[in-house]
Amino acid sequence: MNSRVVEAVFPSQTNTLLWCVARLSIISPCYNSARFIGRTIESVQAQTFTDWEHVVVDDGSTDDSAAVVASYAARDRRIHAVRQPNGHVCNARNNGFAISSSGSEYLLFLDADDMLEPHAIETMLAYLDAHKDVGLAYCSLRPVDHLDQDLHVPEFAESWHVRYAPTPDGLGPLAADQAETPLSSLVASFRALPSTAFIRRSAYQATAGWDETFREGAEDVDLAVQLALHAPVHFVPERLVRYRRHDTNFSNSDFARVIEQLDRKWWNHRLLGRTRRRSVRAALRFARRVRYLRLLRGGHDSAHPASATVGTGLLQLCGPLTG
Repeated sequence: MNSRVVEAVFPSQTNTLLWCVARLSIISPCYNSARFIGRTIESVQAQTFTDWEHVVVDDGSTDDSAAVVASYAARDRRIHAVRQPNGHVCNARNNGFAISSSGSEYLLFLDADDMLEPHAIETMLAYLDAHKDVGLAYCSLRPVDHLDQDLHVPEFAESWHVRYAPTPDGLGPLAADQAETPLSSLVASFRALPSTAFIRRSAYQATAGWDETFREGAEDVDLAVQLALHAPVHFVPERLVRYRRHDTNFSNSDFARVIEQLDRKWWNHRLLGRTRRRSVRAALRFARRVRYLRLLRGGHDSAHPASATVGTGLLQLCGPLTG
């Protein structure tokens, strides 16, 4: 069995790690998540697919997170406990990737409070194996509370599968059986959350990784943009992740801040060619228009035909989506 020694150098700390090559590298940034990280790790251990490594990067937690992770790592050699001074979530993800097995084919950045359904990895890796051109495949989810109980949240139950995309008349939902998700839909929907996104390592290596200047959710969309510029992104409509909802919900004002951050980075990105720049600008325009549509609908999406009609009229008033 192949193994390698990796020296992970973080500020004021050096770790020497030894582990075996796995097909999937799971990387979990962990900050003050002692309450949930054990259940997250156990959901990985319960997978029907077993050829994985789980790198958990404790990001300077002040609770018992590091001790909890260390206890699991002591009993399962596929789990690797790493500690670093607080550098925020993107820094922890980047450092986790840097010390993950370079021989793994796929990546999953699993948040420290989310959980996988038992067949999640098997299902998603089988999809990526069958679609060699796809750089990122993301699945649907089930929202749960702090006790792991299902939450009945209308905007998740009714519209998670709805992916809006530009049409000649304004906008329209993509067909349920259309796996490929265009860039405009990715930016507007915020559906490819880290815990749901299974990434081909070679596609990820073509990107700049997680942008450590981003906060408040923009980093998720930014990485999806980077990946979509290099390879197709597909949606697998199965609920394979239990996504923990907290009291602080993502609001329309948060959405506006995210689009502003993406605008600043991508609108005049000097490394983009003309065609890609036009695609990114069109996606950002579309995302702003979809935000207005969400405001009109009371803050969430809807698949109802009447709502789509209103949305189309709204987008027509907002002007063209290209250029």
